Amino acid sequence: MSMAAVSMLGSVVKAVGAMRAASAQQAMYEAQAAQTMVQARSNVIKSRAEALKYKQEGVKTLDKIRKTIATVSARGAAGSIDPFSGSTGNLQVNIFDQGFLDFSINKDNTNIARENMTIIQKSAEYQAGIYRQAGKNAKAAGMFGAVTSLAMSGAKFAQGFPTTPVTPATPVTPAGFGGTFSNGNVTWGTGYGGLTTRT
Repeated sequence: MSMAAVSMLGSVVKAVGAMRAASAQQAMYEAQAAQTMVQARSNVIKSRAEALKYKQEGVKTLDKIRKTIATVSARGAAGSIDPFSGSTGNLQVNIFDQGFLDFSINKDNTNIARENMTIIQKSAEYQAGIYRQAGKNAKAAGMFGAVTSLAMSGAKFAQGFPTTPVTPATPVTPAGFGGTFSNGNVTWGTGYGGLTTRT
């Protein structure tokens, strides 16, 4: 096997290796994209649990308001006082105000946790998209490099062989004998200067 053939074979092996490396790099980026989405899903679930916790705290606040108002009304009525006016009524308004403030804070926290879920999901999708595109780019660059390397090696290999058609050698006429001339029917100067007629 010639050195040119060995070199060409080496280039083919190198190109196949580069293509496999490019595919492996794309697979790595795809795995990173998948991992990003899994982590995002985990964080979204945490945010959802947090939102649920705030919602439950809001329900507890409303339940506490209801119980406190009921207690104030019952005690006022037990003491023969109008439970909805005067100091008892003012006390109920203050309870409602504080309870509504607590409930509103819990509702805001729930909304923030929900928005956080959306942000986590969208940013993870964006990052995963970057990883996927990087994988595609890495594979395309690797394939292009492999094909280019193979083409260059093929060109070098082809240089070892003649690329132009071989032309016949020009006949040499000894000095003093004139040369060879032809008009299609008669050739002059063949041999030792004699005349030869074609039929």
